[in-house]
Amino acid sequence: MQIFRLFTLLFVSGANCQTCERSFRFYEKQVEWENKLIEEMSASEIEANLKYLTSQPHVGGTRADYEMAQHLKEVWMSQGVDNVEVKGYEVLLSYPQEDNGSGVQIIDERGQVKFTAALFEPQIDGNFYDNSVLPGYLAFAASGTVEADHIIYVNYGSYDDFKYLEDELKISVKGRLVLARYGKFFRGDKVQNAQRFGAAGIILYSDPQNYAGDNGQASPYPNSWWLPGEGMQRGSIVWHDGDPSTPMYPAIKGASRISSEKMDLPRIPAHPISYNDARKIFAQMVGPQAPDAWQGGLNITYNLGTELRNPGWKIRLEVNNELKLAKTYNVVGKIIGTVEPDRYVLLGNHRDAWVYGSTDPSSAQATMMEVLRSLCSLKKKGWRPRRTIIVGSWSSSEFGYMGVTEWIEEHYHTLQNKAVAMINVDTAVVWPYNLFVCASPLMENVMIEASKQVPPPDKTLGFDSLYTQWNSRRRYSKWLVDNRLASYSDHAGFYQRLGIPIGYFGWMPDPEEWPEIDYPLYHSSYDTFEAMKNYVGPEFTFHLAAAQLWALVVLKLSDSLILPMKVTDEADFLEEIYTELYEEHGDFFQINNISITYLEEAIKGFKQQAKDFQNEIYNLDQQQELQVRQINDKIVQVEKAYVYTEGLFYRKHMKNVILGTSILDQYSGWSLPGLRELIFEHERENDKKKQKEIIEEIHVHLTVIVATINGAAQQLID
Repeated sequence: MQIFRLFTLLFVSGANCQTCERSFRFYEKQVEWENKLIEEMSASEIEANLKYLTSQPHVGGTRADYEMAQHLKEVWMSQGVDNVEVKGYEVLLSYPQEDNGSGVQIIDERGQVKFTAALFEPQIDGNFYDNSVLPGYLAFAASGTVEADHIIYVNYGSYDDFKYLEDELKISVKGRLVLARYGKFFRGDKVQNAQRFGAAGIILYSDPQNYAGDNGQASPYPNSWWLPGEGMQRGSIVWHDGDPSTPMYPAIKGASRISSEKMDLPRIPAHPISYNDARKIFAQMVGPQAPDAWQGGLNITYNLGTELRNPGWKIRLEVNNELKLAKTYNVVGKIIGTVEPDRYVLLGNHRDAWVYGSTDPSSAQATMMEVLRSLCSLKKKGWRPRRTIIVGSWSSSEFGYMGVTEWIEEHYHTLQNKAVAMINVDTAVVWPYNLFVCASPLMENVMIEASKQVPPPDKTLGFDSLYTQWNSRRRYSKWLVDNRLASYSDHAGFYQRLGIPIGYFGWMPDPEEWPEIDYPLYHSSYDTFEAMKNYVGPEFTFHLAAAQLWALVVLKLSDSLILPMKVTDEADFLEEIYTELYEEHGDFFQINNISITYLEEAIKGFKQQAKDFQNEIYNLDQQQELQVRQINDKIVQVEKAYVYTEGLFYRKHMKNVILGTSILDQYSGWSLPGLRELIFEHERENDKKKQKEIIEEIHVHLTVIVATINGAAQQLID
């Protein structure tokens, strides 16, 4: 059927017979290798990889992190990867002080400690647990002590939650301690919102409504994947990726480092606790009852807590983190291409975990190891890619994409000129229900076509391919492929800094049963091999399907004569985001006398050029290697044209003006991110003079966007 479609395409396009014959032979051979690749891959190999990766805690910047990097290098070299390098960067990381612990306490009127929140989860029989497990903490939280006779519950800690408290309930958090639950969006944005509204410190906890079955009544781990009452979510809270001491340049030997005062880091203390311990704090909180939508799963009334139940009692938050330069190690391997060795198809995933990291990130790292092993097996049978494949096992990503960002910064110009695409997977299997797929528009076609060739992971469900399951079941996005890319994994720097087309995917739960963005055991010491093996993916067949999809996308991008990317998909996306912009902010533009007519015209111009270019591909003489290379270079340059070197107005490190991240939540994507952040700042600004200045900036940024889209269209012109 696929070969029939190829012939139909060539016939309709008017391609000559010689071109048809050559294309058919090339395509037939490519399909043969793709089938061999699918057959080569093994679920048992992925299981063995995961068993190793979860054998010990491996936080970025530690000895275990380095040992794992060396092990991967040896494995990849033995499998036949052409070149493998362990590349170290000295980056600024944040760890809890060893001799001066952080924590949360309740103190009575005499200064006596009545309760101390736990720093570690209790060890569960059968799980390896030693002093390499770090206590519950939030990396890069500011050190300091906040002692208050009140604490205010702020629900999820969203910007809207804080605004509701301030505007509707007339409760100010300025100078006060706040309590927020995890879930819905990135923890760092919760801290940033607390900082925006002037809070003195913030405590985060995992509510059973979000992380435990039946509001905490279900049997937790080790009897299920639900979070025990003692579980804690560790994590970083930085919102600026990469080494904070070397912003926008790599942390290479001799690199100049800025002072901590100049770093873009959180300025207030922040700390995580378990929901068992959060219940103790809620029990002390009085004041107005929280809205119904803010009530959680603890068997207690959630009060907003403008004061404590016992007069004279206090809540003490103490954070003692230290910033420390530490060596972190990426492992980078290459399979050299034959025809275009200077064009790179990248795949990657981070290796470091807060503890064992069975799901995040080891489910993906184990899967990626099998992708690479299988590609090397094909190489031994006579295959080599047309373009070079580069695979990266990044480290210290949990701290803020440290390893990958420094690597991008060191190889910025090489990647800018030579990278074709980047396919990243962070959590390959959260729960085996359906895929979540996001990709830049150029990557949409190849992701869909590859999924049609992958066998269904569970044939008893009645689907005939991975694509059918993906297209039939409920998803976390209304789109089959979500083009709102966000910053929830290592792909962020590739598209935000360089405009490199990216793809990302992973198996997720049924969104009706599990609407959260993360999973119950997320970043706790209970995210173990046993949890994955016993409850999530016992047969590893869904890991295998992820590996097959990943490998096929890489193979198609690295081996196809013409890159399987459709610039008409890009045009459709631009039209869609223009419609969204007008529907959401049309009144704003009209009130402020802002015309977006030129933006509409630029998109129409791009669409026409994309159609003309697609016809040019159909009529291409594919025997002319130089013409083939020119066509492919034009395709990949389209999204690279979205990069504006000056960066967004409020976030200079983000330079893609078309694809980006919400200013309120790094886990949510924004189209036209610079324009949207300016509109947001205008709406929250009360000073008329500053509002006028922002309107002027909007006019400027609209010009930048129009020029950017025109520039993308020019990439397609001969």
